[in-house]
Amino acid sequence: MHFRLAQEVLDFLPAFQMRSKYARRRPTDPPSNKHGYVEHGLERKTVILYQTCVGNYIQLAFYIQSIQASSTSSGGKPTSPLAAFFRARAAPSRRAEAKFHSTLLAECLRVLGQEKVILNSRFTQLESFEDHVILHFEKTTTKDPMPPVRCDFAVGADGLKSRVCRALLGDGAPRYTGRMIYRGLCEVEAIHADGCTVSLCGHENGNFICYPISEGMREKGQFLCNWGLCVLRTHPGGEEKWTSEATLEEIREELEEFGGNRFAGLTPLQLAERTEKIIGWSLFDRDPLESFDFGSVTLLGDAAHPLLPYGSQGATQAIMDAEALGVSYQNAMAKGTGIRGCVKEYSDLRCEVTGKVVIANRDMGSTAVLRVAAVETQGMAVDEKRTWCAEHGKRLHDEVIQKYRASMPKSVRAVAER
Repeated sequence: MHFRLAQEVLDFLPAFQMRSKYARRRPTDPPSNKHGYVEHGLERKTVILYQTCVGNYIQLAFYIQSIQASSTSSGGKPTSPLAAFFRARAAPSRRAEAKFHSTLLAECLRVLGQEKVILNSRFTQLESFEDHVILHFEKTTTKDPMPPVRCDFAVGADGLKSRVCRALLGDGAPRYTGRMIYRGLCEVEAIHADGCTVSLCGHENGNFICYPISEGMREKGQFLCNWGLCVLRTHPGGEEKWTSEATLEEIREELEEFGGNRFAGLTPLQLAERTEKIIGWSLFDRDPLESFDFGSVTLLGDAAHPLLPYGSQGATQAIMDAEALGVSYQNAMAKGTGIRGCVKEYSDLRCEVTGKVVIANRDMGSTAVLRVAAVETQGMAVDEKRTWCAEHGKRLHDEVIQKYRASMPKSVRAVAER
């Protein structure tokens, strides 16, 4: 593998994420361990870290490390080992989470090789020097220390509560937004709309969203519904966990408020009543960083710019971070500016623009269309509101939703090709 390894890995992941959305094949079941890292042994030192947890969206991101570019392959050409960490947050159901986790991990095993998988590990700290970085790990189950890993490039992509970010900046807990989202997954014996539509209702202080996540069920005239209810809540206190189960009674009153809306013939409350497990997450973010450039270390995905779930930008921006990092890596290797040149270019490409997404999502992102509609229909009866929405729906779509989408950062390769 040569300098193109970075781009080959990064090209694979976004394409695989799209391909796996409606995957029909059943992958070989991977090991059941949920925490660990995948080690890809280029010159026996490159590490690919892989970790999963239950969450509310798919996010691909990377811990990346590269060893000395002066090492050579058996063909005598220069190699530049690269490591990648990607974190998968799946739908709030153990079945859905396991299905995506299995699909993604099985593909990694196919590409990297079964013998390169090492599970049960977790990042703890780093030591940054002028020309290298030392990463420390512990076993997830016992917390026993593991052998340190020396590399010349480290990229932290360990999410909102990033240990790498904490090691770099020493900052405290993320900012609580005063909101909480409850999510669930249920099956419905009917199709909502065309079976491919994201639907939502509500207002600024409470909104309900639902969308299909199974093409196979849609083809059978059924609806595998992933739904979410975002509402105001006081600070939860303590340490928030990814697997915090909630009860229907916690949200019944708010779901009843949206009873005039039906999805596949069911109200939001009826969809929740069909749900086996409801999980609640308090919503946090962080103020935008001034730079992603920390010498031989950088951040990616939620570790760099944690986003509120409006607009479904979490996965998108993490994938585009990875793309930008791959492009920056290639450029730095071609120019001879090394890892520090790579990190600087990556920071220049992504830091400012992703900070703007953080701010935009604090204003509800594309979901702000509900706030606009509520203001413009204030005082109207239900039938009047329906008529108004039919008349003004396209305008709101263009002025709010499309405007938000158009403001989002674009692929660095797509921009370069224009």
